[in-house]
Parts: sequence; C-alpha cells; structure tokens
Amino acid sequence: MSSPFYERLGARIKARREEIHLRQAELAESIGLSRTSVTNIERGRQRLFLDQFADICRVLKVAPSQMIPDPASQDAERSTTRPTSIGPASVRKFLASIDLEEGANK
Repeated sequence: MSSPFYERLGARIKARREEIHLRQAELAESIGLSRTSVTNIERGRQRLFLDQFADICRVLKVAPSQMIPDPASQDAERSTTRPTSIGPASVRKFLASIDLEEGANK
C-alpha cells in the first residue's frame, strides 16, 4: 500500500542514490535492509521507521530535511483526493435535520 507522501519520499531517495552513483544493493547493505526493501521504499510501497530514514540520509550524505516532500504539495493533493472534514456546526445541523424528519414520520 503506497501513499503520495511515501511515493514522493521514495522518489527523492532514489534520485539522490542515483546522483551519488550508489546501487540499491549497496544502500541496502549499508542500512541493514534487503535490496527488495530498498526497491519498495523507493516506490513508496514500504513505510520507514525514523531510524531507517536517518540511516538512509546518512548513507546518501543528505540532511533529512532535504528529503522530506514539500507539505504545500501534500495539502494540495490531499484537498483533491480526500473528502473535506465537516465541523461540529455542520454535524449538529445534519443531526437536527434527521430528528425533524423522524418526528414528521411519526
């Protein structure tokens, strides 16, 4: 199961790994994971523990803050792919309308 955040993070990891001419197998060995795990991380299919992320950044010689995808793009994506949450006032109004309908049916 992938998410847009992990897909973007994985793409950044892959781009940096390729930039420094490091193979997946070399990265995997350096951080104690399998090459398959590195593949899945780069494709956004596997989530990372914080220590794994720190190890990857150390091996790739990059600051963790540089690897985190831009939150603004996440917000824009989230607003188009997920329903908007409703506030308490909307919930109360909806529940009141149900109560009114049920009262009319009695």
